Amino acid sequence: MLDIEQIKSSIEGNGFISSVYYLKELASTNTFASNKNIPVDSLVITDHQVSGKGRLNRTWESAKDLNLTFSIKKKLPLSPAENHYAVFYFSYYVYLTIYYELKKTLPENELKKLFIKWPNDILFDTLKLCGILIESKLPSNEYVIGIGINCNQEEFGSSVNAASMKNITGNQIDINKLLIGVISRFSENFDHLLSGKFDEIFSKWKNSTNIIGKTCHFETGNEIINNGKIIDLKMDGSISIQTGETVTDFYTGDIHITGLS
Repeated sequence: MLDIEQIKSSIEGNGFISSVYYLKELASTNTFASNKNIPVDSLVITDHQVSGKGRLNRTWESAKDLNLTFSIKKKLPLSPAENHYAVFYFSYYVYLTIYYELKKTLPENELKKLFIKWPNDILFDTLKLCGILIESKLPSNEYVIGIGINCNQEEFGSSVNAASMKNITGNQIDINKLLIGVISRFSENFDHLLSGKFDEIFSKWKNSTNIIGKTCHFETGNEIINNGKIIDLKMDGSISIQTGETVTDFYTGDIHITGLS
């Protein structure tokens, strides 16, 4: 279970998080954090998120006391021109931070199965381990980062293709230690984003996806692609998918990887 005093003493005042808001139950940590009365540099966390937000109006389901569901509210001190590009790289930075921290908990022989799935999930093999939803408030340059990590939940509904860290490792996960590790890694690497090391961030993110060359089922709007081939992931946030002799770039959609080894 969450030890809020341990969390606060470890992260408050570290320069990345200045305030921690803890509630036993919340509809959505992102909705709470988006409130104008919640200052930037805040962490919002709950034992039980009952209506977590996901992409495409989906919900994030999480069992009480067993997982991490939290949101971070940040502001990027960038010019409007810089912020236009930083939106993409901020996303890459967030995914990489979580990805590297999760890698620390996995056995060496299982590391290759962990990867970032475009646009906003972290999978273990074909199973969702972590979901991330970033909501921006422009032109104020404020961002709310919603993160859900399956930690100790052992059973998921038949309609949910998911796994937890405990499922993978066989061990109980210390969710306080994992959260503190995530926040610490965010804090340590935030200067990469602020100093404009966008190429480095994107390169590391792309190398962590492991989906280029794989086949996929892709849906966007009224278009459905079966057995498409993922050709590239681009710096502008798009994914390039080939069908026959045609390669098309997409900026949003729902993708299922079918060519995982």
